[in-house]
Amino acid sequence: MTERPDSDVLPRSLEVDLDGAGPAVPISAARRRAMTQEILAAARAEAPRPAEAAVSPRGRRRLRAWVLVAAAMLVCAGAMAAVAAWPTREEPRPESPSAPVELPQPEVTSPADTEDTAPEDTAPEDTAPADNPLEDTAPAVTSPEDTAPEVTPPRRRSRALQPSPAPTSPEDGLAVANGLRAERRWDAAERAYLAVVGRFPSSEQAYAARLAAADLQLSHTRRPARALASYQAALAARPAGPLAAQARFGIARSLRRLGRTVEERRALEAYLAAHPDDLRASSARARLAELTDGR
Repeated sequence: MTERPDSDVLPRSLEVDLDGAGPAVPISAARRRAMTQEILAAARAEAPRPAEAAVSPRGRRRLRAWVLVAAAMLVCAGAMAAVAAWPTREEPRPESPSAPVELPQPEVTSPADTEDTAPEDTAPEDTAPADNPLEDTAPAVTSPEDTAPEVTPPRRRSRALQPSPAPTSPEDGLAVANGLRAERRWDAAERAYLAVVGRFPSSEQAYAARLAAADLQLSHTRRPARALASYQAALAARPAGPLAAQARFGIARSLRRLGRTVEERRALEAYLAAHPDDLRASSARARLAELTDGR
């Protein structure tokens, strides 16, 4: 019975001095793998586990304590970061003392300052001659649109009585008057229009300013007698002017405010005869029909 070369016991003939000359005994591949597995198994059985050998029970307690300390430090750091990031409410700083603020004092106005209409309406110059002396004192027959009170904003009497500056040219004077009218300063605008008429009577601007002043006198400053005189003067200056229709219709309106119905009827007839296609012709015809039916 012959022994296999890869057995655990080598033949006596193979027990030679390894330090001597000669080649090494060949080992099969299966034997080499088996020897490697045996060496690794013996090493695993003899060597202790690294974790068990390196960490003793006392070391485990210390490691656990350090872990708890580190976790506590992380929690504290997070809390401090949250507190630092939380918005804080700033206390109001005391303001530095400044100069006292002066409050506007209320104006003390007298009853005369709150009047909207000037006492000039009762002046003798406002009364125009009439065919019948009793017609001026007769009550006016007006429609609802004429009797409706006109709401005007309150204005200071002192401001309205300020003299208007003398215009240097008719264009400038008319522009100033139009600006006052846009500000609803009716009295000042009326005086500015009349200033243009008085300083530049023959100019085209004076013709327009006279009619604008008449409109204010009739609709805003409540001076129908003055408005009638202004309309008549404008029509007399330019009977065929571009604003003749406005002047004739204004004459009829002024007579209506004054209660002079007979003259109003004649004025309406003259207006419709001269300007049948004017924009105000329809209202003039309606008013003339009222006067005719009430005759």
